[in-house]
Amino acid sequence: MSNELKFRYRIKHLDGRVHTRIMSINDIEGWLHDIIKFYPSTEDQRKIKILSRDQFVSACDVKGTEIYEHDIAEYKYLNKVIIAEVGEIEPLGVFLNDDRKTRLTHALNLGLRIIGNTYDNSELLKGGVK
Repeated sequence: MSNELKFRYRIKHLDGRVHTRIMSINDIEGWLHDIIKFYPSTEDQRKIKILSRDQFVSACDVKGTEIYEHDIAEYKYLNKVIIAEVGEIEPLGVFLNDDRKTRLTHALNLGLRIIGNTYDNSELLKGGVK
């Protein structure tokens, strides 16, 4: 597990290609320098558009997958499988957007694993509890 401040970006090019890129603060500063240097000054004229930015929450699931804001997680609680979105980082920690606003650290102790993210796999949230 790393405490490095990093983000997951979803980027869309003018030709329609969408890709995901994970960047540290140093990567972001270099990337922004390149955008400013090589692309026009208005967002409408740039060749790319940032679709989302999700911060790494400084934790990994049971399989070692890094957890980011807006990931979709699954864990068991009272013999039920709970599926919930990982919320944004708040002053009191990271919470899951489930019925109980479960603290991420508690869900990690219950075997939380990442099964997708809200951008590519939003259909996974329709179940909620199994």
